[in-house]
Amino acid sequence: VPSYNERDNVALLYEQVTTALGGIPFEFIVVDDNSPDGTVGVVRELAQQHANVRAIRRIGRRGLSSAVIEGISSTSAPYFAVIDADLQHDEAILPTMLEMAMAGDDIVVGTRYGGEGSVGAGLSKAREAGSRFATLLSGILTGQGLSDPMSGFFLMRRDVFDQIAPSLSDEGFKILLDIIVS
Repeated sequence: VPSYNERDNVALLYEQVTTALGGIPFEFIVVDDNSPDGTVGVVRELAQQHANVRAIRRIGRRGLSSAVIEGISSTSAPYFAVIDADLQHDEAILPTMLEMAMAGDDIVVGTRYGGEGSVGAGLSKAREAGSRFATLLSGILTGQGLSDPMSGFFLMRRDVFDQIAPSLSDEGFKILLDIIVS
């Protein structure tokens, strides 16, 4: 869970993920870029109550892509999910995503543009149009037909990540597109 200034959301996200996963064991790793709002303090309080919660506080380092790479690299789980801390994603589909990965899919993306997905109130009309344009452009450039390569919500197999990790860029904010291209 990459985060910056999400102190009001991380505890609720943990509760929602816990409910969604039911009895499936998981680690909840929040990688925080030294948020001035005290996000890491909230995560540390959660960790005092729940053994599966960890905080990684990054001082002097910033950026979504590098935060995601650092969080993934800190666990040895055979599968991992990336989900934004701002509560914009439907964590209830995590078990289905996990089932798909366990059945052999390398990566499963929680898309805003397929099935019952939506951008909800999270994006302005201009940002939504920009996202759709970037999706179209990425399909043309990569030859990959994904409905939402800009999503911040995906689940993938560790062995696949470990193969491509050395080629990933720690710059930018759309790590999924880099993973898909790699």
